Amino acid sequence: FVLGSAVAGVTPGSNPGKPDDGAFATYIRAPASLIMLITPQVKLAPEEAATLETALATFSLAFRSHNALALVPATPEQPAEQTLSVLVYEGIRSRGASAVFDYTDLNIPSAIKKHTGGQLKYVVDCISDPQSVEACFGAMSRIGGRYVELELVPEEFLAKRRAVHARLVMAFEILKEVKLPGGYGTPANPEKGKLGIRFFGIFQHLLSENKLVAHPTQRLEGGLEAIGEDLQLLKSGYLSGKKLSVILSNE
Repeated sequence: FVLGSAVAGVTPGSNPGKPDDGAFATYIRAPASLIMLITPQVKLAPEEAATLETALATFSLAFRSHNALALVPATPEQPAEQTLSVLVYEGIRSRGASAVFDYTDLNIPSAIKKHTGGQLKYVVDCISDPQSVEACFGAMSRIGGRYVELELVPEEFLAKRRAVHARLVMAFEILKEVKLPGGYGTPANPEKGKLGIRFFGIFQHLLSENKLVAHPTQRLEGGLEAIGEDLQLLKSGYLSGKKLSVILSNE
């Protein structure tokens, strides 16, 4: 990197374990090994590039970490020879889904079971609420499988299927220890850091070739002062299928 380079990175919005660290600042610190260079040839707007790293870190941990889905060793450049079904609850066809289902449909578990022949063993639940857990568990194979939640789900809901191995995944686990209350805190895990470094090297190559497509993004105006209102938009549940990006400064 050189001074003035456009880059994309990931860091917690705030870090209770280190109050002088975090994303809501004029100058932000992030591990160089997990930063991607946004060259002029990359066909992404700044608000799109800003969403990449959290999604890519989550993908790396959810799909490959040994205590998450733990899928077979493969990369986007070297796919596995054997294919298998993975349900991404709230995934979209334009970003690679081979089949899509209306998650508001009460019959979605049976529809997914029919599509997968009752053999679904791997699930990433992007919503992670009682309704999505019920739908995901209902769609999974009779013998169980692995389920990744992106928000903390109460144990009483997860206990409904003991044959399903459930694991909370957060993108920031790829960085260091996460000191957060309410069950979200996790100790530092060097293996996850190594996994991130390996995959982000691959992601940089794909990005430079314009082979990475950002999730649909909604740009919000108003800078840092508007973030409180924007959080209320998220909390309302009105927003669906989009990432929010806030431009703090044009300077």
